[in-house]
Amino acid sequence: MMSMNSKQFMLRLSLFILLAGLIAFPQPAKAQLGSAYDLINEVNALRAANGLPPFSINAALMAAAQGHADWISATGLGGH
Repeated sequence: MMSMNSKQFMLRLSLFILLAGLIAFPQPAKAQLGSAYDLINEVNALRAANGLPPFSINAALMAAAQGHADWISATGLGGH
């Protein structure tokens, strides 16, 4: 039969191995479904439900943001 110290050691070792496995093998990020316009519509619905005016959409800003996101995805050099 294991002593209490051996049980504690085994528990700690098991937890360490489990955590190390989670860190060593992270799950890849998954893209969300829907478009930027869908997100804006959802935000505006929430704003309307709270008595706030809707955000307006600026096509030039949307195009610039999408272009930057595409560049980050293509180069892997993301950041702001």
